Amino acid sequence: MTGPGSGTTSNTTRFDGLARTVSALGLRHVANLGLYRAWNPVATARTRRQIADIAATMWWVEHALGEQPLSVSVVTCTRNRAHLLEGAIRSVTNQWHHDWQHVIVDDGSTDGTPELLAAMSDPRVITTSTSGLGLAGARNLGLDLATGDAIAFLDDDNRLHPGWLKAVAWAFATTDVEVAFGARVMERYESIHGCAATDFPGLHFPRFDRRRQGYLNSIDVGALAHRPRPRVRFDGDPRIKTTDDWDYVRQLSATDTPRALPVVSCFYATGASNRLTDGPAGANALIASRTMAERHRSGADERARASRC
Repeated sequence: MTGPGSGTTSNTTRFDGLARTVSALGLRHVANLGLYRAWNPVATARTRRQIADIAATMWWVEHALGEQPLSVSVVTCTRNRAHLLEGAIRSVTNQWHHDWQHVIVDDGSTDGTPELLAAMSDPRVITTSTSGLGLAGARNLGLDLATGDAIAFLDDDNRLHPGWLKAVAWAFATTDVEVAFGARVMERYESIHGCAATDFPGLHFPRFDRRRQGYLNSIDVGALAHRPRPRVRFDGDPRIKTTDDWDYVRQLSATDTPRALPVVSCFYATGASNRLTDGPAGANALIASRTMAERHRSGADERARASRC
């Protein structure tokens, strides 16, 4: 959920088509780097290795991995985006993993969202309605309703890769991982953090760097999965209204280093209107960045004191 408003139908249709096309590939044939170079001719050697690792892992998840004994809850918050939400829901119902719960929080929609949610017949889809909680409050409500052994997130303008929940269930059922993240295919790769957009989709799979987290969030909530943490919440502080993902990752990673899963988590839209990451700008952006930097330093100081005890 990023607020009221809607993107154009043409953008939505084009993005859904991209998601279906790459899902059909499953990033399997992207191991043939000729196709990836057609998307991103400046791919580095590290990116090419990432593509190969992701392709191999996703082959395994799809063809060699059986059903995993672990439930995964997906939290989606929305407002006035019925035209986008339907595709997001479909990307969950089409998962290769079947033990999932989709918690959808409608924060006061006045379009066709209530009717869309009322028509949901799958008992794994849990819906609730609120009015004006805002994104942080709506996500916290979704967390309260989630009952899965692992938690994942999906914004209404994005689409899960069909193998993401199976990969999450596999990782959390077979290891002691507490926090994990995957790659994401971006509609316009450089269209993040204020950079100039490219003409083609690209893979975003940065390393987790605790120091870098002090000034830039490298893990989008849509690529994130973690075991339930009742004390970790999204912060409604207006100073970080558009960086609460960053603060959430900061809290989760305070005691556990997130583990990278070489799989695609989601298809990330950059063309929809009213996106959270379209702002803030100017002074508001500086305030948000300074606030997050202060919180990061404070957390580092607390970890240092704990290590000396």
